[in-house]
Amino acid sequence: MARCICALMILVSAPSWGAGFFRPGIGVGNLGAGGTGASGGAVGYSHWYNPAMLSLTKGTAELTLDWTMLDESFSYTRSRDGLLPPERAGEDEFYVQQNCCGVSADSTISDEAPPRQIPFLGIAFPVRKDTVVGLAIYGPQAPARKMDPDGAQRYSAVSNDIILAIAQITAAYRQKNWGIGLGLANFDLNVGQDFTLSGDLRGFEDPLWDAIATVKVRDSFIPVANLGLWATPLPGLRVGLSWQRPLHLKCTGEGENEICGHVVADGTVDAELGPALTTAASIASNDGGALVMKFPDMLRLGATQRVAQGLEVSVEGFYEAWGEIGNLTFVPDNVQFETADGKCEEQRETGVDNQNCISLENIVFPRRWDNTYGVRLGTRWDMPQKWTKIPVQMRLGTQWESSAAPLNELDTGGLDWEKLGLTIGLGVEVIKGLHIDAFYLKTLTANLTVTDSNMRTTNIFHADEVAKGNAGLETVSANGDYVINHQRFGVGLRYALGVK
Repeated sequence: MARCICALMILVSAPSWGAGFFRPGIGVGNLGAGGTGASGGAVGYSHWYNPAMLSLTKGTAELTLDWTMLDESFSYTRSRDGLLPPERAGEDEFYVQQNCCGVSADSTISDEAPPRQIPFLGIAFPVRKDTVVGLAIYGPQAPARKMDPDGAQRYSAVSNDIILAIAQITAAYRQKNWGIGLGLANFDLNVGQDFTLSGDLRGFEDPLWDAIATVKVRDSFIPVANLGLWATPLPGLRVGLSWQRPLHLKCTGEGENEICGHVVADGTVDAELGPALTTAASIASNDGGALVMKFPDMLRLGATQRVAQGLEVSVEGFYEAWGEIGNLTFVPDNVQFETADGKCEEQRETGVDNQNCISLENIVFPRRWDNTYGVRLGTRWDMPQKWTKIPVQMRLGTQWESSAAPLNELDTGGLDWEKLGLTIGLGVEVIKGLHIDAFYLKTLTANLTVTDSNMRTTNIFHADEVAKGNAGLETVSANGDYVINHQRFGVGLRYALGVK
């Protein structure tokens, strides 16, 4: 039994690692045009979209500085139907219904986390007539979550805080009709999450048997390469392609327990056991551990056509291989539980294994994510100066992206969904070379209903029964109605020095 306390702490937190990332693009100057940038748009953001585009930098240097606010909120109403999985179909759902959702009318849980702030800082300068180098520090970041610790969603997540920060150096080379570029980046991933475990011996989610768990892990070194190219096969048409790929597999553990991945996030995994649970087991030692996973390849392909003087249209597609990354593994570091006081210390002193002292070994969690793909469309129109008096560019766009999480794998700890978004942006050149940009992005509100969820609130006394092939104390944790809203807006500044 004690073995599964720490195992479940990891299992519940795992969904938020990948599928929670919605990346509609970066940079105020490009997000207004649908997040297009692989073949057109403001070249200061090329570090992310297509490093080769940085070779189109004008002047003696270009500085890009902007700020975006990410506001993603959702509400969730847990269903009182289908709370027991098929193997418990003969049991009465009454007590689970009372414990999960209260005795009164169903209550809707809302995300109370504040919006996230996403900065971008980049600089690029030509070192030769045909070569440009640049440096950038930027997001994207995932949204934070903050929900009722006693709410119906508590077994999926109470709060989470995921930050992906990127530092990148880029070099780009160009000729008249083509260019290539290479970006070398370091991804810094920080994951924190609080959630609740159940120890109800009847499997009815009695909150008196809850325990609070906290996961805090970080990998500050995830090297990634981004290779890009562009070409102009026809007058007024530019095509672009970029391929982003993690560079380095790291390993942790020893012997049969060694496991390798692009991400090895070390940190702490702690649980505050409720009064009833402390009589069953105690934590003898816990030095945390590491979450290990692979990172997906990402591919972008786009074309930008000048359709009239001062008007261009960009169409881009992208692919992210989340379905190819395989399992997520927790590698514990000296995590031991004991079902009787002093048994682990006795085992260390005598060197003789004691059945009342359990050492946690590697735990593998299958990932059921899908590969994602999407399309982006953007337009940029340089408005006639006889109307505006100064150079003004109007931008419009739309984008669609598939979900990495199938509907029956969705829960509040790892939201992802099929997104359709609309964007609008504006750029003004206030003086020669100095541009001020603004944008707004809004996805259409997603209304999702889950009736056949695969997500389970696994009771901490259940894992041993599952290993024996018996039915246990699981409940279905993520059926219900989800309403998701996503919007971003931001302002930015681009300054090209030496532009005539």
